[in-house]
Amino acid sequence: MSAAICSRAARAAHVRGRARRNQRNGALVDSAQFKASQAQWRKWYNFLSGSEKWLNIRGHEISGRDMLDWRFLNHGYEPIAADDVAPVLRPEDEAGRSSLQLYHHLATKAPLEGKDVLEVGSGRGGGSWYVARYHRPRRMIGMDLAENAVEFARRAHKAPGLSYQVGDALNLPFADRSFDAVLNVESSHCYDSIDTFASELKRVLRPGGVVLLTDLRPAQDMPELGRTFEAAGFRIASTQDITANVVRAIDRRSQDATNINAFLKSKALLSAWQMLVTEETAETFEGTAEDFFVTPSSKTYRCLVEREILYWTFVMSAPA
Repeated sequence: MSAAICSRAARAAHVRGRARRNQRNGALVDSAQFKASQAQWRKWYNFLSGSEKWLNIRGHEISGRDMLDWRFLNHGYEPIAADDVAPVLRPEDEAGRSSLQLYHHLATKAPLEGKDVLEVGSGRGGGSWYVARYHRPRRMIGMDLAENAVEFARRAHKAPGLSYQVGDALNLPFADRSFDAVLNVESSHCYDSIDTFASELKRVLRPGGVVLLTDLRPAQDMPELGRTFEAAGFRIASTQDITANVVRAIDRRSQDATNINAFLKSKALLSAWQMLVTEETAETFEGTAEDFFVTPSSKTYRCLVEREILYWTFVMSAPA
């Protein structure tokens, strides 16, 4: 989701207040507060991807070019380990490096070249576009619940074998055994049922097909995500805690004045955005604009730094 880091999940962490549970090591994000309903997320992301609503927010102009550059809806990733090499990007992709590095981190976990690949929760489509061009699958489909996001992706992103369509993660509009691999980037926390999601992935994957999933959760809930997939018959090949990489991405992005996310976090737009959130989605999303965009001064950022929220990557294979 958007190039602002703890975006979806952390935004959800502030749904209907910022409840915390006191435990030995201090406050933890309350699981019940972390999640809005899938229908609410759909409305929210349709709003975000309605470009015409961004062109003039309370008198603050945003150009069409700025909107075109806003291709990603994820928190980003920065390499930290010595053997974690940053990808070589084409010059036109450098503006989205932070978000693209999250896709690079995930897509290099399994060979995708010549494969049939699905991204569930593709947002504004930049991640599927990156995978199609850099990892050369035979077929790359980006699927999202938000119609406006899919419409934007179709207009903005063109590549051989790449297409986008509207669909529900809990009722995938594809035939059995259609794909060799499924990507899921910072999206699963929005789903009403991970059990159903896992079952649908098992159905559309070919035997031995791969699930590449990266997402965030309250710390106490993260292990349950893996257990749910294991119960559905998946084998977990590896897990990786990338919370520190995500925090590093927020830090670096906050210093980049040329990045679209830094532009969106300008003081004028923060004020305008807060008005929109209050008027259009107050019952669901109660966090401040800084929490939404996750600036280093936000409470959401603190939750990541203090590891009340964790960000993990899972590599899993469907039954053979």
